[in-house]
Amino acid sequence: MHICTSNPKIIRSEVENMRDDFNNRLTQILFSSFFSAYYACFLPLVFVQTYVVYEEHWVLMHFPFVMMTMGMMLCIHYYPVKYFDHLHKAAMHLGRWKRVKLDRPHLPIHLWSEEVVWQQGSLVRHNQCLYKAEGVSNVAEPGKNADKVFYRIFSNPSETVFFTLASMQVSFMIVLIIALVISFQWHHIFYLSFVMLLNYVTLCKTLFNYRMTAKIYKLLKEKTQ
Repeated sequence: MHICTSNPKIIRSEVENMRDDFNNRLTQILFSSFFSAYYACFLPLVFVQTYVVYEEHWVLMHFPFVMMTMGMMLCIHYYPVKYFDHLHKAAMHLGRWKRVKLDRPHLPIHLWSEEVVWQQGSLVRHNQCLYKAEGVSNVAEPGKNADKVFYRIFSNPSETVFFTLASMQVSFMIVLIIALVISFQWHHIFYLSFVMLLNYVTLCKTLFNYRMTAKIYKLLKEKTQ
């Protein structure tokens, strides 16, 4: 839950917590999708009885299909639109700095302080480097890569997270269609059709989230300019 405050320390602490939470959710998605594929594909292949005929090549191809399908479904569950709204607000409060060279000596330059909310266009010196504030509100530490990455990703999640998820989904659907076209056995066709149905649902949800958030953040960007 995002806390609207003008206290720089609280904002930075909140960003740290949100970053850890996002990484924990991503770890949960990766491990859950991997173990789902592991239990569905690898274990049956290892413990299968000798008298059972098993299509090993098909099972190996089944592994990435299961992992990708579960991963996308878990992304929809763990990364709802409202969750990214909180991350977006935190990124806007955090702001960002751009390292610049001093070409106008008469401009006022301040020493960066962690107690100050710096306005857009402010020039500060930190660790013997000069930085310019580019956000509306800037409390991030100049030169800190973690803060720069957080702002770059969550200042507009539609162009980073949702676009990436939608691109992965579309690419995966193309792979499934190709696999379906070259399949001849009925159980292969049935399985691929079922997997495509599951991924079609998540693809529609992801595209809807992408289009909706793209419009919202475009309007917000126009208002702040």
